[in-house]
Amino acid sequence: MCKIIVNAEGWPIDLTGAPHFSDVDSANPFYTYIETGYNSGMISCYSDGTFHPYDNTTRGQFTKMLIQARISSGATGWFLNIYGGPHFTDVGTADPFYLYVETAYHHGLISNT
Repeated sequence: MCKIIVNAEGWPIDLTGAPHFSDVDSANPFYTYIETGYNSGMISCYSDGTFHPYDNTTRGQFTKMLIQARISSGATGWFLNIYGGPHFTDVGTADPFYLYVETAYHHGLISNT
């Protein structure tokens, strides 16, 4: 997912301060994209400093990555928006991805139907 979004946004590879994750070394084929995603503010690490590069990406994780990418790119009109929410019965206000799912909803990226 990092590679797709980094390429879609047209970001140059940014290895500033790398490595940031204990489980992603420079031999990983996605290392440069993961590091660029981190440096752009698109992704973060788990509390133990890992990234889990081969885990499946959840809907919430992907939504956060996409929204953070748009905001980090300075796309016009992109900001966190929870107005009128929650719009999804399975994503409540306590969910760590609530802000991002609601923002994606407000931008028409996802629907609740």
